[in-house]
Amino acid sequence: MTEPGLPYDPELLPEAALKGRVVPTTDHNETPRIEYVAGQWVVLKRRRDVPTERRRLHAMRRHIDTLLEQGWSITGRDPVRLERRHQVKVVRGGVLVDG
Repeated sequence: MTEPGLPYDPELLPEAALKGRVVPTTDHNETPRIEYVAGQWVVLKRRRDVPTERRRLHAMRRHIDTLLEQGWSITGRDPVRLERRHQVKVVRGGVLVDG
């Protein structure tokens, strides 16, 4: 019917799935989600202690993706280290520098 993780919309669900169930109230910023788990529909709320986006430096990630397409390889993760042949680049302080 609906894919897991789609926003909750009572019009998309059969009437029987909602009968006798109370949809939890949420904050105005939060949309409840519904998933079909183990043979039943479950209304899920986003955990408040988990940030919606954990990644930072999105432009840096796009640049690294471009380098990976050009043949670079990630050889280290703390700090991030990229290598291609005899060239080395390292992420330091949010900047990609030759290493």
